[in-house]
Amino acid sequence: MSKADRQKWDERYASGAYGQRPYPSSFLSERIQGPQSGRALDVACGAGRNAIYLASCGYSVDAIDISPIGLARAQHSAEDAGVAVNWICADLLGEDGPGAASVDDLLPVPHSDYDLIVIFRFVAPRLLERLPEYLAQGGHFIVEEHLHSTAEVVGPSSQRFRMAPGALSQMLVPLQIVHNFEGEVVEPDGKVAALAQVVARA
Repeated sequence: MSKADRQKWDERYASGAYGQRPYPSSFLSERIQGPQSGRALDVACGAGRNAIYLASCGYSVDAIDISPIGLARAQHSAEDAGVAVNWICADLLGEDGPGAASVDDLLPVPHSDYDLIVIFRFVAPRLLERLPEYLAQGGHFIVEEHLHSTAEVVGPSSQRFRMAPGALSQMLVPLQIVHNFEGEVVEPDGKVAALAQVVARA
């Protein structure tokens, strides 16, 4: 990801983007409810809504995003909620091409350490395929991505930022798939999204 991409996300968060969604993803909150224990990792956490929710459930949470402004907003929200989250600013994609950084370099957290990893609506196939290595034995991986669709649905207009049918579960083959859904979902705001949703266990 380039400096321009970081600037783009900083500008979005500075303008208040996504402020109307302080609540966690319903796919996450339906499956994780407090009290919980253990370590959780939120990948591409944005303004922190899911990380804050997990911390409120009792997890010790590491949350990573490229945008320092988004993370500053997340920190403020966490303080308001009375929870602590370890916010980490890092570029999770890096540059493509020869000499590109490895996933281990991009993801500054330990292997085999997390009881729960979540990633929501951030398409990064190279990262997704390696994230299972960061789960502790018996840990869970919860993933939600926009799905290819020709219908009028919310989310990216480019199919490049959507998953092809079946692709998400195939990327997580080393894990045991315990929930796999692809289709349209009505969001809390009443809008319709085409989503791929997977829960897997190490």
